[in-house]
Amino acid sequence: MNDEERIALILKQADIVENGQSVEDNRIELKRQVEDDHHKAARQIGGLLNASRGEYVLWIIGLDEKRGVLGAEQTEMSNWWPKVKRRFEGTPPKLYIISAAHEKGNLVGLFFETKEIPCIIKNKDESRSELEVPWRDANGTRSAEQSDLRLLLLDIPETPEVEISGGHITFHTYDHDHTGKPYMLNTPIFYFQLELFFKKKKAGTITIPVHRCEVSLMFNDGELINKGSIFQVDSLSPDTVKATPYEVSISGPGTLQLSARVCEPDFNVIARSFQASVGLEFVETGDSVAPSARFMPKEGESGSPFTYILDKRHPE
Repeated sequence: MNDEERIALILKQADIVENGQSVEDNRIELKRQVEDDHHKAARQIGGLLNASRGEYVLWIIGLDEKRGVLGAEQTEMSNWWPKVKRRFEGTPPKLYIISAAHEKGNLVGLFFETKEIPCIIKNKDESRSELEVPWRDANGTRSAEQSDLRLLLLDIPETPEVEISGGHITFHTYDHDHTGKPYMLNTPIFYFQLELFFKKKKAGTITIPVHRCEVSLMFNDGELINKGSIFQVDSLSPDTVKATPYEVSISGPGTLQLSARVCEPDFNVIARSFQASVGLEFVETGDSVAPSARFMPKEGESGSPFTYILDKRHPE
């Protein structure tokens, strides 16, 4: 996951919360501010990582599930994190700090990643030798039980890496009627045709529900233009990527082509580049990803439709 994808994930969770829905689960936790009890923070982080069985978990600072976006208070992470990670026995998780600008306030995402599970936490009293395997359960953290530890031994599905590998976007201000006569659209439309490459290494199949997918179009500074829905998916790798109108099943590395539209009534600037992202959810792991890429105007284009092509000089 790159920084653009991390920002997109943070802002997506904020939008969900602002719409009155819950986002907290075994991978995502919302915080009004950074936890200042370092042992408690390590225990919560370790519990999330163990319950999600590794990879990454996310704290979003400045977002409250009931009150929405509050904005993150400034915290000196260079002092906070060393005190937290010393509470881990063995190799601590890696921390990636990402700032995301929301219209209601700045949010800070703390992404914790590890391949070393279970995470084991030292006793709060460092003079004692007891260790604990914490476990996230509902909205709290408890000590892991035998059944929990058995889950860590299971062969869990893998969330594949995803990148936008090709495609184009066209901007339409008019269309044609059944006789071929052009007419102006009431609302300009961006049509997406994108190719997604899935880098999947482990055996097993993972599923993406099409109705839970969305595309986003943004200016290069991250300002959102609008979001839209996917109306068609087609497999370009039929042996490993199976596509129906309702779901996509991935059993190995391969490419998916998707078609989507984004409407924007107030848009009137076409000769510039954009960021496009695709929000995907995986059923088996519960993970969300949002691969993104930059698109630039095609040379020689003018009028409508106006075409944008993938800018391979600036991979995201």
